[in-house]
Amino acid sequence: MNKVWYIIQREYLTRVRKKSFIILTLLLPVLIGLMSVALIEIASNAQEELTIAVKDDNAWFEDKFRGMDIGDNLRFKYLTNNPQPIDSLKHLYQNIDCDGILYIPKLDLNQPRGIAYYSENELGMATEKYITEKLSEEIRKRALSQRNYNIDTIEHITQAIDIEKIIDNKKQSGGSEIAGVFGYACGFLIYIFLIVYGAMVMKSVTEEKTNRIVEVLVTTVKPFQLMIGKIIGIGAVGLTQFLLWGILTFGINLLLPFFLGDKMMAMQSMQQTNAMAVSTEESTQLLMNISNAFQTLEIGRIIFSFLFYFIF
Repeated sequence: MNKVWYIIQREYLTRVRKKSFIILTLLLPVLIGLMSVALIEIASNAQEELTIAVKDDNAWFEDKFRGMDIGDNLRFKYLTNNPQPIDSLKHLYQNIDCDGILYIPKLDLNQPRGIAYYSENELGMATEKYITEKLSEEIRKRALSQRNYNIDTIEHITQAIDIEKIIDNKKQSGGSEIAGVFGYACGFLIYIFLIVYGAMVMKSVTEEKTNRIVEVLVTTVKPFQLMIGKIIGIGAVGLTQFLLWGILTFGINLLLPFFLGDKMMAMQSMQQTNAMAVSTEESTQLLMNISNAFQTLEIGRIIFSFLFYFIF
């Protein structure tokens, strides 16, 4: 075992002292931090502050958008009393301090076509989804009413069903999907590290064979001891680098709010906007499921399993 320990020590110290190891260990968290800064900058500058004029020839949708503005970023101005035709308004919406005009013509509930948005710029994904969902919801309700269906009854019987999970006589909340994704991520990390550090083991062996050093080594140690020493030594290098990446990335993320406080608040506001576009109830339920799933994860067991599978 002393011989194996010397090999582990040599393989480990030789690699952690290399400039390439130090540079890569420091560079990756910095790159992750820079990417986070770039995403925050893009997110804070990409927030849409829109005022959309709505010309509704049906007079169906005014109540549906009013009071449903997404924060201060999206506002609707209704042209209920504006007699101008859409051909004039679609070129003059800037005169009424709007960024675009949403035109809803007289609709056939069986084939609701002709709804158009006129502007110089594209709608963002969250804004477009928010508008289309509100339009679809109202058209659906009116189509059902036209067929004498009871809308309240339909909404009641089409609500989602939740299954209460009792695992080992304990009520468990959250979703198994989150645990599955977390497990997949850990497996993917092991896959990447095996490629990188497995290649290091191979390179170390081929170098010693090329330099004829291995012929001297095998006179004092068994091939099994040599190989085990290399695998554990280089595996320890991988775990050290992984641990340092985690600590440095966590530290950089802790420092980001001090440098980008206002912009991070703006990004959180935009995330809330996207959540509202999906629907407040659905997004809240999703966040609760994610939070509950992480609380039920056995972190100690996951870390042990990760180290076990990585090494063996």
